[in-house]
Amino acid sequence: MKTIWGIIIIFCISVCYAKEKNIITQDPFISYYPHLKENICRKKSFDIRWVSHLNKQQQIKEWESYKNVCSKDGSYQLILSEMYLYSGNHKNREAEKLLVNSIKNADYDTRYHKALLVEVYVSLYKLEEALQLAKSMVKDYPNFYGGYQGLAVYFLNQKDWEKAKFYLDTAVLLNNQSPVLYRLLTVASYELRDDEKTHQFYEQALSLNAATTFADKHSSLRMIAVFILEKNFQAAKQLLDNLLKFNPEVKDDYRFANLRLQCHEGLSDSAKK
Repeated sequence: MKTIWGIIIIFCISVCYAKEKNIITQDPFISYYPHLKENICRKKSFDIRWVSHLNKQQQIKEWESYKNVCSKDGSYQLILSEMYLYSGNHKNREAEKLLVNSIKNADYDTRYHKALLVEVYVSLYKLEEALQLAKSMVKDYPNFYGGYQGLAVYFLNQKDWEKAKFYLDTAVLLNNQSPVLYRLLTVASYELRDDEKTHQFYEQALSLNAATTFADKHSSLRMIAVFILEKNFQAAKQLLDNLLKFNPEVKDDYRFANLRLQCHEGLSDSAKK
């Protein structure tokens, strides 16, 4: 617990320093899509999403201007689909169409496109399509973590926490540098009432990529709930602040509002003692 609290404080200091010096210190692209780590479009997409301070719709519009530059290896389609999926403006079907066409017409590696398509299918409640695609990925790419991650996402949606945890554990054996996997493990561990593992996996996700982990409401809200359960209201408040900073749309989530209220009441009661 102290380690997570320390990471949060250190990260806040480093973000202020990085902004002042205009230094890029985090790059989620490498963690998500290591096969594109040398691609020049990686920096473009990172700048748009994490440096520009544009809102999500502005990010999409800006990234669309790089279509001719970044389409050849599929990075344009992959990142745009991800932006659509997480934009919060019901662009899931556009993400589905873009990914399906990319996979169909590609002469480049589409494993990551397929892994993202599983998430899109789940978001559209096309659960049978998600399950079959994830299963086919495990069969076609047995040493690639994406298929197992896809199965985990499917079973998380089904609230089958044990199966989700099983497939996430398998995925981590194949890729132990993905913050996404550790965030999903945070969710599964919380739902399995394992607070120690919730701490451990969230801490691991933070260490790999703090910015994207703070922005992920699913794992962050659960970590905040654990802090509140432990009566560590200062840590809960700091994490609430970071979640709101990196994911402003979360302010409309009733779970965020409820946890913020609990945190405020806890801090007030502590001050009275």
